[in-house]
Amino acid sequence: MPADYSRRRGIAPIEAREWAYYLAFCMFRLAAILQGVLARALQGNASSATALEAGRRARPLAELAWQLVQRSF
Repeated sequence: MPADYSRRRGIAPIEAREWAYYLAFCMFRLAAILQGVLARALQGNASSATALEAGRRARPLAELAWQLVQRSF
């Protein structure tokens, strides 16, 4: 997958360790967004009926990202 990403972006190939960094960063970023969704759901002003369910995915996603970091570095 890193080779496909690099080719499509037209950049030098990304090493596996760098790829893990990109994935973990994106996962943590999404977890932060989901945490905001959860906060709005708990306050009662979410824009989606499924916000609470989506927001509850923040912690498992962050934990998965952390596992990726620990395995990669």
